[in-house]
Amino acid sequence: MNKKISAILAAGAVVLIVGFFLLRSRNATLAPQAANLPPTAVTIAQAGDFYLYAPLYVALDRGFFKQYGLEVT
Repeated sequence: MNKKISAILAAGAVVLIVGFFLLRSRNATLAPQAANLPPTAVTIAQAGDFYLYAPLYVALDRGFFKQYGLEVT
């Protein structure tokens, strides 16, 4: 029974890893296309100062939004 569970977990890990790389390669091809378009203005409103918004600040500081043709305030 342990071998069966191990095989299922290994198959699940392989599916997750392959899916991650497929999505990553798909997103990498979208970025250059967005650079040719005029930037789209986006305003993000937040309810307060929570750690929930930390990824937004990191993405803004590192220029991830500009990479996809977004002008975020």
